[in-house]
Amino acid sequence: MMKTKKVMHLTYTLDTGGAERVIANYAKFHDKNKYMPILCAIKGGGFIAQQVSSMGIKVYLYHKSLGFDIKTVSFVRDILQKEGIDIIHVHNPNPNHYAILSKFFTQTKFIVRTEHNIFRTGRVVPGYPIFNSFLGLFNQKIIGVSNMVVQSHKRKDPLNRGKYVTIYNGIEDQISQDATVNEIKKDLNIPVNKAIVGLVANIHRQKAVDIFLKAAKRVLANFPNTYFVIIGDGIERANMEELSRTLHIEKNVIFTGHREDAAILMQCMDIFTLSSLWEGFPITILEAMRVGIPCVVTDVGGNREAVTDGITGFVVPPQRPDLLAEKISFLLGNPNRARDMGSAGKLRFLENFTAKNMVEKTEQIYSEILALDSHG
Repeated sequence: MMKTKKVMHLTYTLDTGGAERVIANYAKFHDKNKYMPILCAIKGGGFIAQQVSSMGIKVYLYHKSLGFDIKTVSFVRDILQKEGIDIIHVHNPNPNHYAILSKFFTQTKFIVRTEHNIFRTGRVVPGYPIFNSFLGLFNQKIIGVSNMVVQSHKRKDPLNRGKYVTIYNGIEDQISQDATVNEIKKDLNIPVNKAIVGLVANIHRQKAVDIFLKAAKRVLANFPNTYFVIIGDGIERANMEELSRTLHIEKNVIFTGHREDAAILMQCMDIFTLSSLWEGFPITILEAMRVGIPCVVTDVGGNREAVTDGITGFVVPPQRPDLLAEKISFLLGNPNRARDMGSAGKLRFLENFTAKNMVEKTEQIYSEILALDSHG
């Protein structure tokens, strides 16, 4: 029987966000008889760190300085040595730099990297793709959270194309039933008999909440009793609240701010939307599918891989509030079709996107790497 191996999930932060919640699911669903997880964030923690600690799993937090911080290398190295880490599982490029440098001073041999978002050339400095491709030589496997994520990175990584594999993000297959739909609507001050179109996101440029609001304006022309609920917070919130007033739809738009119970609140939605400009494989879509809500999402990143267009919802081009509104309006006007799409989405979720499925596939990669080493 294989001795239990220690895996350190190394990430930038453990506050809130899609990638952070995915890491929490790794911590919860790892087969602890085979792989004992330890979490480390180099830029501090928050709700996710507290949540994982409450499971009895070790969490290490550091607050690195701006730019490259050599002290972070020492911090990670000391954990690797102290815990006897067998595999470092890094999430996104920045922690990868520190993992590679730290590993050289320890007995830890292997680094697996997960890319949670598409490779966007506009967000990196000149020469970075070559540098990142070089660093990939020190990764045994590179996981992309969707096929689109994998394709976007492989195009910029000529040295490591054979290392890439797709493993979809996964979440828990059940949700706690802490509140009924009527209770949630009461909490949001929405009449019980009114339809809700929802969006869950950090309110910043990537999520294009302005497109969602412009679509809402169009939908309200034909469905004036619809409410549009935006769950989340962010640097663009004040601007989006002002936009809702400019569009004269503020009475039908509710900004809840950040809610730790967002997944529970989603149960009151009739339609889930995501108007993003870019994505990796957002777990908010999976959360909507889990509770049987039809989705209308933009055709970016892995969204199309989650939502089957015309079957579990609709996929529309980004920055097209007219088309977003058209599909939302169709579902509001055809509640039976919407219900069928939601049911199909729930089935698709259970078959493809559970945390258990994600972790099992990742652990298989760990096992393959360890087996190759033992035979080497």
